[in-house]
Amino acid sequence: MALKHWYTTTNVRAGRLAGAKTRVTIFGDSLAQAIFGTPANHDSLFGDLIINNLGYDSVFVGFVATGLLDFNSDTSGTFAGPLHRWCKIVDSHVKTYDPDVLIICYRGNYRIFDPGQPNINPNTTQFYTAWQNEAIHFNTLAQQNGAQTFWLIGPSMLDPTEDAMTRGVSSGYIQMVESMENTGTVNAYRWLPDPWALYNCEGIKVRNIDGIHFSAGGANLMASVCLDRVVPSWKILVP
Repeated sequence: MALKHWYTTTNVRAGRLAGAKTRVTIFGDSLAQAIFGTPANHDSLFGDLIINNLGYDSVFVGFVATGLLDFNSDTSGTFAGPLHRWCKIVDSHVKTYDPDVLIICYRGNYRIFDPGQPNINPNTTQFYTAWQNEAIHFNTLAQQNGAQTFWLIGPSMLDPTEDAMTRGVSSGYIQMVESMENTGTVNAYRWLPDPWALYNCEGIKVRNIDGIHFSAGGANLMASVCLDRVVPSWKILVP
């Protein structure tokens, strides 16, 4: 299946004041945090600094080991209600911050800090169906004011089970994008298909030894890929 290519523009959205800055929100887990996080929680400021230096406002919303099927931020086991926590958060965020563009990265974390759902086990057909449905719900809420969304297709993972889950949820994103307007993907797998390769062909260290997370150089590379996908006119070079 060919990916639908859809690009954002820098035009002011309907209802925005002339001259208003474009607002970019990055939602996600530790991979998103590494690419676009804040000084307090990751090694590279590349993505966040590039966005702001080019006159865009940006914010990161997320934390490590989280996923779309999380109910809580702790292990109390008390479900938060009919909406999973990230759908509740994106709904509130869009109503207050009102971003123009959202870059979204959830690679498949489940039952790490959150108890998840007792009747849904990881790496099952039921799990992937529930995850895709949640992504569709998240995307709908993210676009309620007309925002444009991009979903990160996760890189390969060293652990076979983790890799299967990342591939499974990414497949759901690709299917979702084909049927939803103003929605696109950023393909990290294309750039980092080999979890054993700590260095890319240019000699830049791109992965940590755990075969999951990015090094600072890998975070820079993925920030470049994300930004070049979202705004093709930006020509960003990775040092």
